[in-house]
Formats: sequence, structure tokens, C-alpha cells
Amino acid sequence: MIVRVLKRVGLGFLFGMAVGNLIAYFTGSGSGLPVAPDLITAVGNEAAALLIQTVLSGLIGAAGFGGTLFYEKEKWSMLRAMLTHFALISVVFVIVSKVLCWITAVKELLIMEGIMLAAYLIIWLIMCAIYRSQVKELNAMLKSAKDKEVDE
Repeated sequence: MIVRVLKRVGLGFLFGMAVGNLIAYFTGSGSGLPVAPDLITAVGNEAAALLIQTVLSGLIGAAGFGGTLFYEKEKWSMLRAMLTHFALISVVFVIVSKVLCWITAVKELLIMEGIMLAAYLIIWLIMCAIYRSQVKELNAMLKSAKDKEVDE
């Protein structure tokens, strides 16, 4: 279990570093490194700001990938696992985005949380539909097996 957790967290950290910097690059100001100017000012130089951004972006990825283990808890409902994962991602994202100066206003933060919530809701609805279909299929197979037993 520990090895699986470490693999997921490590992979998530690497993925988060890459994605965080790509997003910063494409949403950046276009001058210098893809780092928020406020972070550069706070840290003092671009290289240190980029290093901090890379590490903290990795934390978002680590939380996201590591948090997928909530879905493997057999006694947890899918809703509980998804809400726990969402809470973990939200808390980590809010802290990291504030430190990295990605989000500076409450309105921006609420918009991002709304987008994340909408994505989770869509995923939850899709997964419920998939599981409902699988349960129907299993019930049909069970009924068919019972009917064969009665016929014999």
C-alpha cells in the first residue's frame, strides 16, 4: 500500500510540475519566465520564483494523484470519496494559488472553485451512469443464471 501511495504521489508530483508550468507559460504575461510578476517581486528573482512555482505545482499534482486512493476505499461511497478528493484538491489549490500569486481576488478564487466543482459534478454523473449500467448488466446475468438453475 505504501509503495502504491508513493508511486501515485511521485507521478502526480512530476505531472503537476509539468502542467503547472505549462499553464503558467500559456497564461503568463509574455515577458521573461512564466511566473506571476507578484511572485517574482516577493521572492526577489525569477529563477527562485520559477523553482518555488515548480515545486508547489508538483504539490497540486501529488494531492490530485495521491487522492485517487480515496476511490479505492471499499467501505466509502463514491460520493464520499469524490467529496473528500475534491476537498483535498481545493484546499491544496487555494493555498498554492495564493502563495504563487496565481489568484489574487476572491472573485477569481470563486470562479476557479466553481469550475472545479462543475467538473467534479460532471464526472460524478458520468460515473453514476456507468455504474448503474454495470449493475443492470450484473443483475441480468444473475437472473439468467437463476433461470437456468430453475430449468434444470
